[in-house]
Amino acid sequence: MRVTKTEYTFDGDPAEFKEVAHLFEPKQQHPATGKASPAVDGADQEEVPPTPSTSTAKPLLTETAVKAMFQKRALTSDQAAVVKMVHKAGDAGTTTEDIAAATGFDRKTVKATLRLLGKRVYHTQEWPKDQPIFRQEWEGYRNRYWMHDAMRTVLDSGEVKL
Repeated sequence: MRVTKTEYTFDGDPAEFKEVAHLFEPKQQHPATGKASPAVDGADQEEVPPTPSTSTAKPLLTETAVKAMFQKRALTSDQAAVVKMVHKAGDAGTTTEDIAAATGFDRKTVKATLRLLGKRVYHTQEWPKDQPIFRQEWEGYRNRYWMHDAMRTVLDSGEVKL
């Protein structure tokens, strides 16, 4: 068992830890609830919800980031066709198979194009690093893709041409 606190490191078994556990106990209250933070072992403690600053929520994708991604350089014809297809699908979303059928590409080409679009957004400085190019959900045997609201807004406004 290894437990680390900024100025302490403990390396030993749980029985030994009980002797020094007081060194690892929190000295502050949780800012959102006013309760003491859970102890290190936490097994018998009530779980404290994260504060907004420590929340794992994904940062919002902005229209500025979408414009930056599209304005880096022109999309290839394959990339533009995939983006158009996801845009056209609307709230129903679309699958790799649907994109392949509509564009005339095989599934491998669609998947490769999605990967390249993913690299494009990853290397766009304004784009949140944990946001993929499209929202996606696994349906048990395939992914379904939807366009982010910010991307749809930019494309609908006509500021970016595909």
